[in-house]
Amino acid sequence: MMKKIVLFFAILFSIVGTNQAQLADDSFAQNFTLKDINGNSHTLYNYLDSGYTVIIDVSATWCGPCWAYHNSKSLETLYEEHGPGSADNKVRVLFIEGDVSTTNDNLHGIGGNTQGDWVSGTPYPIIDLNSSNSASIMTNYKIGYFPTVYAICPNRQLFEIGQLSAANLWTNSQSYCGNKVATTDNDPALLSYSGNVNDCKTPTIKVKMQNMGKVALTAATLTAEPDGFSPIVYNWTGNLAPYAVADVTLGTLPITQNTKMNVKITSTDDNAANNIVSSEILYGILSGSKTAVVKVATDKLGAQTTWKITANGLTIKSGGPYANETAPGTYFREEVSISLPLNTCYKVEVFDSGNNGMKGVNGEGYVKVLDANGVEMVSISDFKDTGVGIFKKDATSAVGDLESTIASIYPNPSTNVFFVTSTQHDLKMSVENMMGQKLNTQISANEGTYSIDLSSYPAGTYVLKIRNGDLLESHKLVLVK
Repeated sequence: MMKKIVLFFAILFSIVGTNQAQLADDSFAQNFTLKDINGNSHTLYNYLDSGYTVIIDVSATWCGPCWAYHNSKSLETLYEEHGPGSADNKVRVLFIEGDVSTTNDNLHGIGGNTQGDWVSGTPYPIIDLNSSNSASIMTNYKIGYFPTVYAICPNRQLFEIGQLSAANLWTNSQSYCGNKVATTDNDPALLSYSGNVNDCKTPTIKVKMQNMGKVALTAATLTAEPDGFSPIVYNWTGNLAPYAVADVTLGTLPITQNTKMNVKITSTDDNAANNIVSSEILYGILSGSKTAVVKVATDKLGAQTTWKITANGLTIKSGGPYANETAPGTYFREEVSISLPLNTCYKVEVFDSGNNGMKGVNGEGYVKVLDANGVEMVSISDFKDTGVGIFKKDATSAVGDLESTIASIYPNPSTNVFFVTSTQHDLKMSVENMMGQKLNTQISANEGTYSIDLSSYPAGTYVLKIRNGDLLESHKLVLVK
């Protein structure tokens, strides 16, 4: 039954032609050493260190779409034209049979658990995963359906290239991997900005740096250039092997507004093309109240606009889609009042399903969030598919109406689950009924959000007790059915 379920999804993905990667594009491939059906070992990093792009096709002998792609000869043609013995010799191909319950006979087309003979005429290595030939690749590469076809670059980054023709496999893999191979000795590369950008904290300037040189990298100078601030220069030292990656922290930045940031390699470098990454760091304005107002205006295509406000992964409020209008313009929608139950960072997201934003030929729109005092905390208007803003609230946000000093509860009343959020540490939480009897819900917690599930208990009022050292708070929990 499980095989039929997996096969159904394999067929479904084949039909819709999805390119959604199971591992996110630009993820780093984990190394593996696997033996093929002829007893030869294949170590991924050995191929990558030799400058090859590696294509892996993870399939199953019983999978119809896998068999169809195998018979298209796309991987065979790619291997013969660009693999061992070819003029450029830049590609290696590995076929990995990912179902550990299948057999060598199934690979040869014998038995009822196969679509046919996968071995005859296949020039590239075939690997049959089983208990003695590690199947950890299925977990490490998040294989959720067959076939999954990844292209892995020499620098270890990958993307799901999918079931393409030989020509497109070659073009797409080289377009993605062409600059991800070491060609000079001194080439520190910036891969991404990895500092915090939307969590309402003082931003930490951090980047991922990779050694794209052919020898160990021992020093590099990085310069952060945040708008409105003086450049921040950081002299990194270490010992980074070729293709190894390091997280480099340059410092912190006390921003007071949304801030654009460039980080550059400014020391001597043989390749300037990979020396810069950019990001926008969002600033969270502090709410002056426990409630807020969401003001929405859309362009002509209101049906494309939705929004939501979340905190700690919980959706606090959402809105849209709205009605379409007949002419371009700015169309004001009904204001929405919301409570701000948690002392935390709130994230505002606006989505446009047409990927054309709310500012252009169809008119001009926005989503704004104001606190109860009329202070504008977030304004989102200029974006394409998704716009993001943040604001924050803490125990001192609402003067004269302070939140509990230990934790906040949401929702309350609830039909089953209560969420408890705290910025404190070393908490002890327990729930009692009104008779003082403890329920089986004792929790030891630190900073974060925790769920208390009372769905198995009858409706009524309960008491949540939270202890932080010598400080004890009690909260009524109202359970409704």
